Amino acid sequence: MKSPQSSSLLMQIFLCSIILLSHPQSALSSTTIYIMANNLDTPAKLEEGLMSISKQAETDDIDAIVNLGNIRPDENSCNVNSYAPLHEIISENMSSKKTAFWSVIGEKEYAKCPQPETDVQAWQNVFAPTNSDPPFFNNMVALRDPNYAENWGLIHKQVLYVGLNMMKDKGNMNKALYKKQLRYQAKWVQKTFSDSIDNGFVDAVVLMGYGYDPKLMNVFFRPFDRYMTARLKTAVPVMYLCATGGVSDTGGIESNFRGLDTFYELSVSDTVRNGDPFLKLVIEPNNLVAEDVFRVFVNEEEISTEQK
Repeated sequence: MKSPQSSSLLMQIFLCSIILLSHPQSALSSTTIYIMANNLDTPAKLEEGLMSISKQAETDDIDAIVNLGNIRPDENSCNVNSYAPLHEIISENMSSKKTAFWSVIGEKEYAKCPQPETDVQAWQNVFAPTNSDPPFFNNMVALRDPNYAENWGLIHKQVLYVGLNMMKDKGNMNKALYKKQLRYQAKWVQKTFSDSIDNGFVDAVVLMGYGYDPKLMNVFFRPFDRYMTARLKTAVPVMYLCATGGVSDTGGIESNFRGLDTFYELSVSDTVRNGDPFLKLVIEPNNLVAEDVFRVFVNEEEISTEQK
């Protein structure tokens, strides 16, 4: 089994290949991602959501669709048969598009499974294969965590995206084992940061997870906070993107997350706002004003950043 340190070497190779293959003008471009949370938990909802975004993509340049978990339709089953129809729907609706589909693991795919630590393998087999083909990453080279394949990272237009196993409810999890995983994830993310940010490869970061529970996730965020304040020398804005879980409307981006100046949070509800199924996030990594690097829109109306 590989350690966080050895996976760091893989990340260095990965980063170098990305830089060499990237178009020189891509660094000047903004990135547009559409986000959905908790509202794709049946095949019909998944297909409807993708069709809605596909229609929007006719007039908007969308880099990626992000699903913040809870994509499993059957709460009593966590096997490959639960996910295979969803894989087919995504492939049918996205195969001809230039848009990537990024997914993080949700509570229905992990914490609420009968045996989370072993049932997760079914999700990994469908959504985290060793060599993921389009439409999932659309030729964007993604690095998988060698120990927990549901975790991944990639760089696109000078923004580092990291998808993580982040549960806000322990459900059926073994709490001690999950905290051990969170400690490992903190080290893996820090090494990923060191390989990319410290070497000047990225100008902004988006961490993505299903939820946020400060008490349960303290073993992840406490060392991560120390890293951001003590070791992260460059003032790179970082966002934590997660699902709200039951909140009727999505608020704006909240700054000063966990008391850190360059740490932001965006929690997305299942209906986003007024029944709209998705949220639009525009990222401009080269913006000289840190507060304007991340911008959120619903129906082309910008939601202002809020101070925590």
